[in-house]
This record gives sequence, structure tokens and C-alpha cells, in this order.
Amino acid sequence: MTDKILVIKENKCKCIFLNPDQHLLTKIKVDGCQITEGIRCDYLILDHCHNEYC
Repeated sequence: MTDKILVIKENKCKCIFLNPDQHLLTKIKVDGCQITEGIRCDYLILDHCHNEYC
């Protein structure tokens, strides 16, 4: 996706990613049992430089 603003909502939480240059972003929904230790997330966002944002 190349949206300028990416909004992720879960229950009462909301996270907003700004993407003014409309770079390619990939949003991955992570199943609750996939990550069981350490830092966990419901969604994983990857940017065009392969940076990860949970």
C-alpha cells in the first residue's frame, strides 16, 4: 500500500503512520500465537527499506 496515512486500530488503541512520500508499505496481521516471548505485536509494518515497525 502507498497511502499517505496508515491507521491501525485494535480495541481502544490506534496507531498512525505518516507516509507523505507514499513509499510502499506492507501491513501484516500477526496471529496471537505466532510470537509468544519478548516484544509482541498484532500488526507488523514493513517499509521499502525493510525496516520493521510493530
